[in-house]
Amino acid sequence: MQFGSIIVQGENLLLISGLLISYVMFYYGIRILKIERNIMDLIFNSFINGVLIWKFSYVVLHPNSVLQNPMTIIYFNGGYVGIGIGIIFITISTWLSIKKQNISLVSYTRAAVPAYLGYFSTFVWIRVMEDPQNHLIILQAIVAVCFFIAASRINTQKTLLQLLIWFHLIQFEIALYKNNFVYAEIISKEVLLYVSLIIIFLCILYWSERQGVNVNPK
Repeated sequence: MQFGSIIVQGENLLLISGLLISYVMFYYGIRILKIERNIMDLIFNSFINGVLIWKFSYVVLHPNSVLQNPMTIIYFNGGYVGIGIGIIFITISTWLSIKKQNISLVSYTRAAVPAYLGYFSTFVWIRVMEDPQNHLIILQAIVAVCFFIAASRINTQKTLLQLLIWFHLIQFEIALYKNNFVYAEIISKEVLLYVSLIIIFLCILYWSERQGVNVNPK
């Protein structure tokens, strides 16, 4: 992306934005949503670690390139594979932290879903700035903002999880069109990522209902 005579690498802009958004979402959760500070601390740390893992997973995925030219770390990231690694790390670390701190899953969901959609919205709007003529990316951004607003007004865990599933179903459909799915010989990594997320949230929703989790926070 170019600002006047200054050229900023898109990946680095996303990295910096991710760190800044973390602070914004942290105070949004505490001041607007009235979430407990320890829960927002957990979400804050998870997203920071996730962004850093996404960025620097390139070292693990392409060690030879990094050894030959260490500067590649600055200009590249782990892509969708790096995002997948970050999701796995966040899922495991969050689950362990919730159990250790005895945090209510309902309360955590109430805080995490708006934060997640807030992150997604911001990242996609950065993509819009990079490619303002891409109508599908603009549609992704608009959908993300609408779901973020809706999630900020919902209190029940089941509804929030259902909202996440519908959100990723819509993003999945958009990704299919972006990939020109009818004529594509290979399904894009973006499409596979949304399929994985849909399955994950369906499993979480099913598990929470099986466990008889109280969906209405006190």
